[in-house]
Amino acid sequence: MIWVSSTMITVENARRVLCESNLRLKKHKPDFITKAPDAIAQKAGFYDWIQYYRTYMTSVEFLDPRQNDPTAKEMAEQFRAQHRPQDLDRQLVEYIYVNTALKMLIGDLQDLSILQLACNYGPYLHYLKNVENARVAGIDLNRLAVDYAAEHGLEVRYGSAEMMPFGNAQFDVVISINFLCPNYIVQSKIDLSKVLAETYRTLKPGGLFISQLENFIHGTNGPIAPFKEALRLPPEIEDLGSCMPDIRYFEKPIG
Repeated sequence: MIWVSSTMITVENARRVLCESNLRLKKHKPDFITKAPDAIAQKAGFYDWIQYYRTYMTSVEFLDPRQNDPTAKEMAEQFRAQHRPQDLDRQLVEYIYVNTALKMLIGDLQDLSILQLACNYGPYLHYLKNVENARVAGIDLNRLAVDYAAEHGLEVRYGSAEMMPFGNAQFDVVISINFLCPNYIVQSKIDLSKVLAETYRTLKPGGLFISQLENFIHGTNGPIAPFKEALRLPPEIEDLGSCMPDIRYFEKPIG
């Protein structure tokens, strides 16, 4: 994989790439994305996304320890374990920061093989495939979202990031955005060491694992096995200040 020359990474370039990413992501509004929330809600048996979301939020009340109906609580727990309708309404512009990091570190994404963990129905993957001409894949545990992605030509697999259905050394880049965060890891009983081992396995030598807003990984200055070192973005990018959230990236050594 060819990296951007360090002489090309300047504050001015970083600002330019951030602005370009913002414009391109906002402009990308295919039916695949705009119709996804309602379409997937209907797959779940609801009239639209609003009804889907309201049902989900109502289930929160039944999980309140003050509720005395064990049957209702069990049903609510099962529903919440299977559904996360709020993920369907994520805006594409939320990926502006990881997109800026990709463009600044790598440059041209054409033909780059990129895997996204917990991608839901793949709105960012759709952008990478159709605008940046990257080769993309994703994995998620929301079967309805996975089915929707597959119906629209995206390679999104149903499964756990702890045991991914992908080959060894298959991807140039693996990205994870607000997935491996403490609350979600605890609630979903995710084995972080297995996810990192699988990420390492599926990366090509010299490949990158890019992590955004994941304090479980970023909260240490030491190695995150099997990766040796958590690298920070170049200072020219970090100088964008509050515009850039906490992003770390890890490189799989060559040889």
